[in-house]
Amino acid sequence: MFYLYQNILHTRLQEEFDRLMVNGKNYRDVLVENYSQLTIHHIVMMEKNENRNVIITDKDGNIIDHSEHIKLLEDKLSIVNNQKIDMDKIIINEWKDSPYIASAHPYDIDENTDGYVVMFQSTKDLLQMVKGMNLHFAIAGVTSLIVLLIVYAILSKIITKPFIRIKDAQITDGD
Repeated sequence: MFYLYQNILHTRLQEEFDRLMVNGKNYRDVLVENYSQLTIHHIVMMEKNENRNVIITDKDGNIIDHSEHIKLLEDKLSIVNNQKIDMDKIIINEWKDSPYIASAHPYDIDENTDGYVVMFQSTKDLLQMVKGMNLHFAIAGVTSLIVLLIVYAILSKIITKPFIRIKDAQITDGD
């Protein structure tokens, strides 16, 4: 069960990281193909929810546009500004300890226009999913243990019953 739990947990977490990377890459590709304030605005509008946010920066790390909850995320941009990221990359992956996981997606339009599409996803849903999995696996483990004990008790009675009868029987005159 532990092996199954670890594999399911790893797979679900990887799906969330992959989804974050794919969305950021798609937004970056749209931005590269159709760079304009309207495109930037549409990208930001598509991520106005409490679970995912996007920040679009210029090459100097200045915020061009962003979705809601920006105050919580501004300090996280220093990660992008302090390193020169040249390819799509997960920049925050500590889902247990951080309120967000994040990915950075560099874009380059021309020599004067480049920057990053930075995606943030809340870890609340991930932590809730892990909590739910823990509960389900605990229930399954306890239930399995109870069923195992019941089967053990039944089988031990069935197997030992003939031996007990032999022991209790009086063997006389070759019977």
